[in-house]
Amino acid sequence: MEYLDILFSMAQSILCIEAWKVYVLGNICFVLYLLITYLFTLPKVSNIKGKSILITGCDTGFGRALAIRLEELGCQVFAGCLTPEGVTSLKEKCSIRLIPVQMDVTDNIQIEAAHRHVLTHLPYGKGMYLHTIKNIV
Repeated sequence: MEYLDILFSMAQSILCIEAWKVYVLGNICFVLYLLITYLFTLPKVSNIKGKSILITGCDTGFGRALAIRLEELGCQVFAGCLTPEGVTSLKEKCSIRLIPVQMDVTDNIQIEAAHRHVLTHLPYGKGMYLHTIKNIV
């Protein structure tokens, strides 16, 4: 009788472990399903060439890399930089499609000046459409 109890408890513990693994695997599969579904339903931006885009935080890092890449793809990029050094370095690196603008997003006066600057440099006849990317950490 003791022998059967030991075997039963061993089988029960094995089944509990297996049930736990099945539970975890099921949850992982469900999360992957949600992630894949979300990624395939994200809107795609097509025909990006010729679009005008304003990006903040272009002194360094992600904002700078994105501004340079979009300019390479044929977009007109208004690159908002916090420092004059950021403006200078972007002017030296890129073509005339990338227009650096000194702009501190916490300063209303600089935002208004940047707004006027962007409006004067938007392509004529393309309307007033401007795509924006906020690079905030």
